[in-house]
Amino acid sequence: MKHIKKFEGFWNKHTDRIEYEYLRMDIIENGNMKLSLTDEGKEKVKEDGINYENFIDYFDDIRANSEYVYWESIGDAGLAMSDAPCITDGYYFDDDGIFTDEKHDDSEIFWYPDYVVKDFTEELYKKGYVIFETNKPKTKEEIEKRRFKNDTKKYNL
Repeated sequence: MKHIKKFEGFWNKHTDRIEYEYLRMDIIENGNMKLSLTDEGKEKVKEDGINYENFIDYFDDIRANSEYVYWESIGDAGLAMSDAPCITDGYYFDDDGIFTDEKHDDSEIFWYPDYVVKDFTEELYKKGYVIFETNKPKTKEEIEKRRFKNDTKKYNL
């Protein structure tokens, strides 16, 4: 069954965590995202290394099974004039091919603010985790609402 589990993500309603084959995503108390390598992710890093170019391979099953999208540059997503790597939630391509969050009141952008002086993939490898900051700091009530949203997605309600 392991070959099936690695493609299934799950949210833990008590910790606001989603885990896939290579990465675990935690929404921490202030609303920022903590990305950590799973055991399988650590093994893949030993075999293939990790950098900006191949990070998408680590993120691929998250992208395929959720609304999260990794962008090597937030500018490529058309969301800012910056080259910071980012992860979006709630954004999508509309019928005209425009990347938007129209009709989504809970979309978010998580970005890596130290991109000019640090490589987030190197930090992920060395520390085992990296923090992407949210564009919307969260209160405890907003985080609880997000947990409810993720639980409903989990059960397709």
